[in-house]
Amino acid sequence: MLDLIDEIFSFGLVIFLILSTIFSLVFTTKLSQKIPEKTRLWLMYPLYFGFTYVIVSLTHATLGIVMLTYVPALVAIIFDDFIVAVVVSLVKPVITLAFLYLVYPNEIHNLMMSFEISWLTLAAVMMLFRQWGNHAWTYYVAAIVLALLEDELGLIGPTFSLGIAVLTIASYIAVVSFMLYLNKHLISDEEAYLAELNIDPLTGLFNLRAFKDDLDTVNTTVDHDEYLLLIMDLDKFKELNDTLGHDVGNHVLKAVGDKTNELLGMNFPESDFKVYRFGGEELICVIKNRGNICRLAAQIAHLFNELNEELSQYTRDTHEMGVSFSAGVSSNVWNEFDHDETFKHADNLLYQAKRAGGQQIILDDKAISCADCDRYKTGIITIK
Repeated sequence: MLDLIDEIFSFGLVIFLILSTIFSLVFTTKLSQKIPEKTRLWLMYPLYFGFTYVIVSLTHATLGIVMLTYVPALVAIIFDDFIVAVVVSLVKPVITLAFLYLVYPNEIHNLMMSFEISWLTLAAVMMLFRQWGNHAWTYYVAAIVLALLEDELGLIGPTFSLGIAVLTIASYIAVVSFMLYLNKHLISDEEAYLAELNIDPLTGLFNLRAFKDDLDTVNTTVDHDEYLLLIMDLDKFKELNDTLGHDVGNHVLKAVGDKTNELLGMNFPESDFKVYRFGGEELICVIKNRGNICRLAAQIAHLFNELNEELSQYTRDTHEMGVSFSAGVSSNVWNEFDHDETFKHADNLLYQAKRAGGQQIILDDKAISCADCDRYKTGIITIK
């Protein structure tokens, strides 16, 4: 009875160490991704190798067998990049071999045979991940394979038993299930946190940070995605705030954001446009081009002309003071796919519209090459 209690206590101690290892390595891995790569490698490799050795020595001392020593390698496979996972996985048998050689120096031949089997099998596992990527089933396959490799001496020596193999496989499957659960919640929490950082709390639109992140992403892509950029600014917004108060101003600003999103959503797929609050009363719309860029510019001019009229009528009805906006429209197609120049050009067109009295939409002069633009030269639309 005492022996059974001692074994249960020893196994509980091992489980505590495994959980501590997982939490320590996972959160350190997540944090280390924010620091330079060289520093991260100097930090992470000693941790991976150190935890591996601690698990090897503790399980052997408490249980009499070596088990769950691939847990750091599994953390690297699931949470870190592929190269780190390969290095940690292949170094693990070296650590186990060194420890067992000190304990069983006369079994060196058996240990070396086991070492070679481990390396060949690990190479096959890494090829599995390279071929099929990160899927749940690949992690469970890896868990079973690593469990069978667990006790190198036991695979070919007298310590191997079916009971130990079953316990090891079950333990690895439980560990992988826990890691996948942890990874799922970490990803969802991270996505929610990033989404909150990228959303303007007043309007619910994307904010300046999101715009800069998206622009950086576009700048690093090889393919040139064509898009139209519209920068709009509410006319006489300061006068509105001074006359009716900031609460009304905030209400109008949110209404503009909602109506802009609704307008674009009725005419384009959700994945083809984004609306950002750039600051104050200024909004930015980015619309992907799926056809003729000039025709898209004409369509946007027409739609935002209607939006201007609708907004003016809405604010007169609700606040007895008509509110309109001015806008400048350009495209990366007309600016040699230079995103900074595209923004500057659209911004200059916006201020031309403001200086001309407001309530105008000024298109890039290259949009005039599209015959469809002639249909929208009436009213408050200005084609430059």
